[in-house]
Amino acid sequence: MARQPRQQQETSLFSIKQQSKQVLFQDKEDKLVFRDILEKSKHKYGFDIYAFCLLDDDAFWIILDAKKRSISRIMQSICISYSLYKEEDHQLFHTRYQSKPLYSSQQLKNELDSLKEDKRYEMGSYCYINPMTLKPFEFVSDVKDSIEVQTSFAKRLSDQQALDVFEKYGANLVVELEERNELIRKLYAKYNVSQKQLANYFGVSSSMISKIVNV
Repeated sequence: MARQPRQQQETSLFSIKQQSKQVLFQDKEDKLVFRDILEKSKHKYGFDIYAFCLLDDDAFWIILDAKKRSISRIMQSICISYSLYKEEDHQLFHTRYQSKPLYSSQQLKNELDSLKEDKRYEMGSYCYINPMTLKPFEFVSDVKDSIEVQTSFAKRLSDQQALDVFEKYGANLVVELEERNELIRKLYAKYNVSQKQLANYFGVSSSMISKIVNV
């Protein structure tokens, strides 16, 4: 059965659950790598993480504020980056993540309470709510009483708009490989351009673009 398209994003707050048919976290090193991927993705796309929990060896739960970014792009970055680390060629996640939209600070706090009430939370050594925990991760944000929930999001750039952006950055003048890759990562993170548009412009495959933007 074909997948149904996701509904248009109407909020920036989400509770995300992802499960795999395979073992995601075999040991402590896997968990630390996943944590590092979360932190790197947060800095790359500028979203806030309010909580995350590695519930089992095959599932994780993230509560975040995507700000003005696409939640699908954020999750794609996280899942592909971890799949590349595991060398699973993107087949690690056979099913879509489950996303629960949240529309207010109160709904966010209620969802955090639900996470803390999960029996697996008490047993998990990789569950964090805010920086005041015993072993804090600085990239996990505290929840404030007033949170600005985004309700409008930029549309994907047309091919001509994407071309204008690329030429603005002088992308056609870049010849060094690492400089090119860094520019590709910057363009993908800052602008709502597709991997296909980047691939067509730089003359490489979409799979190569995927690896570049998710390293």
